[in-house]
Amino acid sequence: MNHQTPIEVRIATGQRKRNDLALIPDGLRTPALKDMANFNKEQYCIEVDAFLRGVYNMRGHEMTVALLAEEMEVYCQACTGRQKDGEKLVTELGRISAYVKIQQATLKNIVMLVRELGLTPSSRLKAPEEQPIDDALRHFLAGPMAGKPPSDI
Repeated sequence: MNHQTPIEVRIATGQRKRNDLALIPDGLRTPALKDMANFNKEQYCIEVDAFLRGVYNMRGHEMTVALLAEEMEVYCQACTGRQKDGEKLVTELGRISAYVKIQQATLKNIVMLVRELGLTPSSRLKAPEEQPIDDALRHFLAGPMAGKPPSDI
């Protein structure tokens, strides 16, 4: 497993930076699960979206974020269900509790989605690069009618 020291820790401790990972702005932290019993899927989606746009300038990730929030909600329901059931890991018949099975399955999906989105320090994506657009490409992207008044079109 590849464990990387977060870029903020490297800067604070004076360690050398091995690569240019995206630096998390001071006012923005990775979205965290605060209360399992009152998990708010919509609020979590908003927080993750703000994080991805603020750190990576990422667009088009809404479906993945929605899937992550759905998995988080199922995981939270399984955790609260297991707590209400008395924290039993094994049923009276000697089988693993259904809540534990759900927790294990959803946790695998959550870890996979969180890594894909770059929300963990070890899966942090590289900092987005600003690529200059040359004049020929800018002219091509503007189209053939760029700069002409609407009456000429």
